[in-house]
This record gives sequence, C-alpha cells and structure tokens, in this order.
Amino acid sequence: MENIVDNIKYVGIDLDDTLYNRDNVYKNTFYIMEKEVVCTNSHFEKFNKTFQKYSINEFDKYTTGKKSKLSYKLDRVKSAYKDFGKTISEEEALIFHSLYEYFRNNITLRPDALEFIQLLKELHVQPFILTNGPSEDQWEKIKDIR
Repeated sequence: MENIVDNIKYVGIDLDDTLYNRDNVYKNTFYIMEKEVVCTNSHFEKFNKTFQKYSINEFDKYTTGKKSKLSYKLDRVKSAYKDFGKTISEEEALIFHSLYEYFRNNITLRPDALEFIQLLKELHVQPFILTNGPSEDQWEKIKDIR
C-alpha cells in the first residue's frame, strides 16, 4: 500500500496566520493605542473581531477601486473605534496605521515553521505560499519575515 504523501507534489502554506501570527501585529498595535492614544476599555479579542469585519468591508472597496489604499486602511480603524463609541481623528487613525506598519515590518515565523518546510522538502514536496492580500503588502511581509 502506498503512502498518501507519495502522491503529494506541492503544499500551499498561507502567509497570514500560518507562517506568522497576524493577531500579534494587531494585538501589539491595540495595546499601545489603548494605553497611549484612545482607550476603548475593551478586550483585544472583541476589538479585533470588529476591526477584522471592517477590514474586509473596506478592503472590498479598495479592490473595486472605490477607495485608495490609505483611505481603506484608515477608514477600517475609524469604523472599528466608532463601534466602541470612540470617534477618532485622522491623526489617531494614522497612529494606529503607523504602529501596525511597524509591527508588520517586524513579523517573525511561527515556531517550527522552518522545520515544517524542511520536512516537506525532505519528502520531496514543494512548498509554496498562498495569500489573498494585496500583492505589494504580501511581498513586503515575505521580505520582512524573520
């Protein structure tokens, strides 16, 4: 009986949330915002769920040409905070975005990610990265990941 792995030639690995923990980027951003800029008195998990909802909505507007990249990124922040009863300024949304960019530019691989990729190669399986984010942003993450 042949091993199922013998028939696998390629394995796709998602960039966001698989190779690195995207929540850490947002969590670090959120905690600094809570302490230094605008306090929602919310838990990260609740805020992040709301933020991700607006991220998807605003990203759709960006990909259909209805908004610029910066506009969608700032509007998702403003909308999320509004759900928590906070009206934030453009400057505060830019602070959030700048913090996000800083932490996003310093992402690290999940523990054991390199070992997993090496194992695939030893099994003669070619790994590749899957992603549905904007190409420019995703290439930056790939270049920045440590």
